Formats: sequence, C-alpha cells, structure tokens
Amino acid sequence: MNEYLESKLIQFDKMFNVYKESLIARPTITERTAAIRNFELTYELPWKAMKLLLQFREGENLSSTSAVLKKRFLMA
Repeated sequence: MNEYLESKLIQFDKMFNVYKESLIARPTITERTAAIRNFELTYELPWKAMKLLLQFREGENLSSTSAVLKKRFLMA
C-alpha cells in the first residue's frame, strides 16, 4: 500500500475518534454544528481512501462518491 493511502487511513482513524468525542447529550448549537462538521469530514475521508485503494489495486478511476461506494460494497 502506498504511503499516501496509509496516511489517509490514519487521518480517518483520528477524525473518527474526534467525531465520537463530539457526540454528547444536549449539545449547544456550537457543539451541534461542530459535530455535524466532524461527521462530514469523517464521511469524506473513507470514501476518498477507498477511491485511492481502488485506483491502486484495480486501476479504476472513479470520480463520484456513489460510484466508489457501490464498487467497494459489490466487492465485499
């Protein structure tokens, strides 16, 4: 696996932990907004990592989120 892909997977792991920590009961508006943004970032990192993995292993260049997720889950 190339170093760039490994770094994306490490970033995802860190971001997912930040997202989990942002989930609290009765959040303020600011905390809620931060949790939503953390979710967005946490969602983007894995599909981009999957895209890179598919490019690296399969030689496929998929451009949309849905195409990457569809391809990845059909492989599982």
